[in-house]
Amino acid sequence: MSPDELTSTEFDFVIVGGGTAGLTVAARLSENPEWSVAVIEAGKDNTKDPLVYTPLLAMKMFDNPAFDWNFQTVPQKAADGTAIGWPRGKGLGGSSMINLQMVGNPSKQDLDNWVELGNPSWGWDDMQKYFRKFETFYPPSEKLAKELQVEYLDPKLRGDSGPIQVGHVDMEIDWLKRDLPTMAQKLGLPAPNDPRKGSALGGFNQLTAIDPKTKERSYAATGYWLPNKDRPNFSVVTEALAEKVLLEKNIDGEVRATGVSFTSGGKPYTIKVKKEVIVCGGTVQSPQILEASGIGKRELLHKHEIECLVDNPNVGENLQDHCNVFVSWETKPGVVTGDVVKDPAIAQQLMTAYLTARQGPLSGTVSATVYAPWHFAFQPSGSENAEQCIQTLSRTITPGSAVPPQKHLRIMERQLGDPTEAALQVIYIDSAVDIRDRNHCSRLYINELPFSGFSMLVCNTHPFSRGSVHIRSALTHDAPTVDPGYFTNDMDTEVLAHSVLRMIQAVETNNPIAANLADVGAPGSEKVWNRVFPTKPKTVEEAREYVKKAYSTVYHPIGTCQMAPESEGGVVDTSLRVYGTKGLRVVDASIMPLHVQGNIMSSVYAIAEKAADLIKETWGT
Repeated sequence: MSPDELTSTEFDFVIVGGGTAGLTVAARLSENPEWSVAVIEAGKDNTKDPLVYTPLLAMKMFDNPAFDWNFQTVPQKAADGTAIGWPRGKGLGGSSMINLQMVGNPSKQDLDNWVELGNPSWGWDDMQKYFRKFETFYPPSEKLAKELQVEYLDPKLRGDSGPIQVGHVDMEIDWLKRDLPTMAQKLGLPAPNDPRKGSALGGFNQLTAIDPKTKERSYAATGYWLPNKDRPNFSVVTEALAEKVLLEKNIDGEVRATGVSFTSGGKPYTIKVKKEVIVCGGTVQSPQILEASGIGKRELLHKHEIECLVDNPNVGENLQDHCNVFVSWETKPGVVTGDVVKDPAIAQQLMTAYLTARQGPLSGTVSATVYAPWHFAFQPSGSENAEQCIQTLSRTITPGSAVPPQKHLRIMERQLGDPTEAALQVIYIDSAVDIRDRNHCSRLYINELPFSGFSMLVCNTHPFSRGSVHIRSALTHDAPTVDPGYFTNDMDTEVLAHSVLRMIQAVETNNPIAANLADVGAPGSEKVWNRVFPTKPKTVEEAREYVKKAYSTVYHPIGTCQMAPESEGGVVDTSLRVYGTKGLRVVDASIMPLHVQGNIMSSVYAIAEKAADLIKETWGT
């Protein structure tokens, strides 16, 4: 629909952002033919672009303004002073359009933590129907299940009729996916269960949002929009940037959302709403839109000459992100890795094989992952044990940085000390990573390193550090200030330092993976290390320095419009209604009060599915 057509109609619901959550909510609300639903999306419809639908080309969209907002953090004061790139999807489907398609799962404790923070009905048992609702699970063949060691998957715990296609692609399995689960068990980690049972420890080949039939990316645009786009009550406008939610304050002081202003083609537009505005801008842009609309910290809004209609200093705070540290090795001659695509001729052959027959490695994506507890990674020094380390460091904060609330700290300390909970996730990829240019994420993986390699990405699943997202002007055309506050809590540094050392030891001393690496002790075998650090870290002290030079984002930011009691840092209530307003909700990862283990895409779909039900209940259907 054109902007002129859109603004000539008054809609029941206007959704700001056609991303992972926005299209999910829109599709579900438009199931009621009596309701009219409009979506305003700043990006394009990219469903026919091979960069989008080809699974392994995801990283080619990073830094590309046609697909990526290209956000940058501020220099990280507690790390090495570097500003890093923060990819966020721009276009129908949002970040589900550009991510690596890994379908992670929170633990039971992760979601029950939300209830403990004052959010009844958001616990593990409450949410399982929504995790099943968004997906159609394809059980692997007996042969594929054995090759990937995923016999533990239980179809009864999975969805069978949802819009997002989830499974394992039947293709030639590379050495990494084949060998990783075996290595994990040799390290003493348990044999994995289906994560839908409530926990995930061990070596996994994670499920992916790739349609096993077509071998194409399955994401919000193909799952929730394309099948429903011809509904007469479901309207979408693309290349339209939302400026703010229109709010009216009556004589009784009630603030109500009445519409949205946006620009398209340089022209301003206004769309009116009869029931609700639903902001689905994601962790970066939802707080930006609220602040630009007059909801946020009074002093900040006045600084930018914005009338403060709802004074809530919690907007944009509580930012949490999974920070990862890269470790790379050179592989032996003859070991085939993803670095073969550096040869243009081979890259063209692979692309031709995919486009003509949906064959070859481009039809799959990264899936090899280890989840492990803190006790697995901790390497004691002196008499200190893992629990004492938590108590010593978890409340040590870089001066001037955000401090987690006491409730958050108590929960996170308890969970970190629980040997049945994952404190680290390690993602393995069969290529060398160049960690020098972290402000351009595409160059991390698609680089000019003169050798083939293997890498692991070590991340802490429940970060203690806190950051923020705030406007830098009253215009949403101006990117907000993003400060994830990496390493401002010493516990994060410690978890990653110990984890990196433990995983280096694991990789280098355990076959079958070690058998594919160049002699780790030979001169010249540390080519990747020497680019950011004098030598491979061998002590915890060296590892603490290393992690602050070799880190980046895992693209999982959450928390900036936290669901919690308003007196305890909340921006939205348990129905995701913005405090102090009527007819305004936020639905996306920004409402998550505490982080969860692993990739967050499945959690965002589940949140959006639940939100749609909450909205339907409000309006009587």
